[in-house]
Amino acid sequence: MTLQALLATMETEGQRELQYALAEDQRAAEEILTRAREQAERDRQARLDQATQAARLQARRILSRAATTARVARRDTLEQQLRAVRTDVEAELAARPGTPAGTRATLALIEEALALLPTATTCHVDPAEVDAVRQQHPQLAVAPTPLGVGVVVADDAGRAVDNTAPSRLEAAWPLLRPVLLRAMQDAPAKAGA
Repeated sequence: MTLQALLATMETEGQRELQYALAEDQRAAEEILTRAREQAERDRQARLDQATQAARLQARRILSRAATTARVARRDTLEQQLRAVRTDVEAELAARPGTPAGTRATLALIEEALALLPTATTCHVDPAEVDAVRQQHPQLAVAPTPLGVGVVVADDAGRAVDNTAPSRLEAAWPLLRPVLLRAMQDAPAKAGA
């Protein structure tokens, strides 16, 4: 083999090795690039999953706060309505003395009080009902006292029975309140049905 042929063979061989090395480098570069893209996609997906999870958690918190706020607002509204009902009832009771309905109620309440304290000697009654009570129970010392509907009777031993509508409302309120509350809570459901 001549020097020329040897050099040509070596150059061909060098070219082949160079092309092989370039191809290997190209393949290695593509492999690195593929792995980098895959890692970037995994990282992107992990960040997306993390952001999605954080958004869902935040949404649950917001919904929970909104539900709590709605329950508190509903409870406050119901409490205001209950106070309004009680205020209306108290105003209605305060307006009854001196009316036929107030007189009938007072006379019925004095009968109940006297049944509980038959030894009663005194009766406190709203000034508007004094005449009716004196006519019905002349044996009692009647003292005009602004009580509204009802009476307070007392005996000489110091025992007394408060049978006024306001005190009965006060005593009954713990029982009435949950019933009224339930009725008010059910009212919107029935109205919408």
